[in-house]
Amino acid sequence: MYRIRFLVVIAVMAVPLMSSRGGTAQELTLPEILERNATALGGRARLDSLHSVVTLRTPTSLTSLKLPHFVLVEGFDSAGSVVYAEGYNGRQAWEQTRRDSARRVVTGRPESALRRVVQWPGNVVALYRLPEFGHALKLEGTERIASTVYYRIRLTLSDGFVRWYFVNAKTFLIERARDTRELHANDGNTREIETVFSDYRPVNGYRFLFTVFERDVHTGQRLFGRTVVAIFPNAELPDSLFDPRSRSDFARVQRFQSMASRSHRQAAAPSRRPGSRSAPSCRSRTTRCASRSPGRVTSTSCAGADGRRSSRTCA
Repeated sequence: MYRIRFLVVIAVMAVPLMSSRGGTAQELTLPEILERNATALGGRARLDSLHSVVTLRTPTSLTSLKLPHFVLVEGFDSAGSVVYAEGYNGRQAWEQTRRDSARRVVTGRPESALRRVVQWPGNVVALYRLPEFGHALKLEGTERIASTVYYRIRLTLSDGFVRWYFVNAKTFLIERARDTRELHANDGNTREIETVFSDYRPVNGYRFLFTVFERDVHTGQRLFGRTVVAIFPNAELPDSLFDPRSRSDFARVQRFQSMASRSHRQAAAPSRRPGSRSAPSCRSRTTRCASRSPGRVTSTSCAGADGRRSSRTCA
């Protein structure tokens, strides 16, 4: 269950809204903040259609999430053997280590942690969608952390778990979250943990965060961190994939590796504006000039978009 922590991982001047924590920001209601957060992440129309997210966390580890509660986290070694796996199929939670020949069902706090994953903001659902899944949001004013002012929003899950989210008052992106829990389910060490979200990038019209790390609020100790390789929204994920009776397949990870590599190559390719002509491809060579005054000539052969060739000029 130790791998799931990454997923625990979205003008008129107004009178400033003041809080006891020293923050100032525009006076906005909770619905207005949620709407601006949705806009920053791609807009409600697009976010409403988001039903699954696959994250390539390293070249050999993959996380698959699907509404409402389906979770699959897998890691392999270079030979394609399972190093760890854990998941939730809407009814049962399970995990598998290198020592296990098959997935084994787990209960208690590990099950609760896995069940919550999909609906954490920043994974599949944005803040504004949480009430439709039975969770409650409450605006608790603003708070200044370092030099940034945040809207502080309390999220109470339907099972009673509480987490605070901090929405940047300028960008309206979630940049921090705080809660009190064990870093690893059943490790017996409850602490206040701050999760820091950064590096939001556009992906198919959405904005996803690519870097997450956690630290102990009181000691400042860094507990965990990761930057993902690639994200694939709305991948087709059959329910059977998440079943404890299924087996992890390294070939599926390799397919997403290939998709990520292809996407990176396309992003690195030179761009062309619609309707523009490609730059001519030219070769130059120097020959004797066949004229009454022999000299040197530079002959340049250019293959442009129109197929024309340049003329010779004799010196």
